[in-house]
Amino acid sequence: MIIKLVQHCLIICLTFTLGSLTAQSESDNILSTVNLVNEAINTKNAELIDSAFIKTSALFYGVKDEIALEPYSENTHTANGLAYFIKYWKENEINVTQLFDDIDILENRQGMAIVKTNYTAHRDGNPTHWGKEIYSLILTKNGWKIVSCIFSINTE
Repeated sequence: MIIKLVQHCLIICLTFTLGSLTAQSESDNILSTVNLVNEAINTKNAELIDSAFIKTSALFYGVKDEIALEPYSENTHTANGLAYFIKYWKENEINVTQLFDDIDILENRQGMAIVKTNYTAHRDGNPTHWGKEIYSLILTKNGWKIVSCIFSINTE
């Protein structure tokens, strides 16, 4: 009787541990996908944008002074637009970098995730603007992909 009880306890503990490890590795995969945006900007590797986002037309939209940047354009407010800026910075040797701070997975269930982070953008080592970014992701056959990113822009 005691042996069976110990076996059941071990099975429950092992199941819980494996579940926690799976959840942790999924969290790591989600954060790795979001960090591809940071890496793309900092290394001027626009191809990383293609691997991070579900498609190049995925939204990448900013808010400044509590209102959306207008007018909307697929050339600037999409993953493709971000890739364009990265290529432009590289071709023109413009030293733009971005730092993430306080990355938090707000939701991660049923193949969907929401990630919030603070960021600071720098040009030539000097902060130019900062704000929050909120990423929505989905789990695909090829791993986690960003569906959209909205971000705030603060300069003061």
